[in-house]
Amino acid sequence: MATAISHSIGPLPEKARVLLELLLLRNLLPFWERRSIDVRDGGYRLNHDARGRYCGPVEKSLIAQTRTLWFFSRIARSAYGREVHLRAARHGYDFLVRRMWDEVYGGFYWRTNSSGSVATAPGKHIYGQAFALFALSEYAMASGQSEPADLAERLFLILDQHAWDPA
Repeated sequence: MATAISHSIGPLPEKARVLLELLLLRNLLPFWERRSIDVRDGGYRLNHDARGRYCGPVEKSLIAQTRTLWFFSRIARSAYGREVHLRAARHGYDFLVRRMWDEVYGGFYWRTNSSGSVATAPGKHIYGQAFALFALSEYAMASGQSEPADLAERLFLILDQHAWDPA
């Protein structure tokens, strides 16, 4: 991960690289691996207090769900990736496709209830759809499956058809 960062901002001093790697391996990954998977409702649980305690079910936003799917997919493809990360990515992908995709008009709902059974904010925002494209693309590369890439292409075509102003 630190190598990926250094490609965009230049070489990192060794101390910074080591510190970033420690933060990733000892803090970020252990925290989210243990706390983010919502086994009851699907998707990711992201409602934690400052001490890391889960605060209970809340609505699930497209941004938070897709950012977490992207995170686990990206980690899975990195030198730090393990099978648990790919499983976590698959878990989020399944929720996104089964619960947040609008079967009638296409695209992803902005927000659902905790279980994804009701779209509490059914509108489509380009910002959210863009996060979905990033997440689907990264998951397609991590999983090696064509289904997420096909869905990303479908979403892109929907955006290309509806989400622009000819003026």
